[in-house]
Amino acid sequence: WNAALDHVQSKEPQYIKRYHRIKKKPQTESEARKNMIFYLKNTQAKRRKLSEEAQEADDLRKRLDIAPDEDDDVFVEATPLAQRVPVVDYQIVVIDNKPKYKIIRVDDTHQFYIS
Repeated sequence: WNAALDHVQSKEPQYIKRYHRIKKKPQTESEARKNMIFYLKNTQAKRRKLSEEAQEADDLRKRLDIAPDEDDDVFVEATPLAQRVPVVDYQIVVIDNKPKYKIIRVDDTHQFYIS
């Protein structure tokens, strides 16, 4: 059985053996330092990018800030209740087997309402 295992292991390419040896080795202090520096640079770049985006958003908000103008008065034409057209009559009409109210006004206009 050991002979078969040795035969299979001898057929493994050299780069696979090297990879397994590297994976088994603990990380050295210099490699850990290098990884930490790389990580810190990435986080600093991300923070810088986020702060730039926040600053751009603030600038845009300042530019789009609407200042109230005292001279610009908006008038809305409202129809008083006295000018509304009063209802004269109503009829119950069946359309598609559904009863509906037909409201008739003074100016001969009408509107349907579902009952």
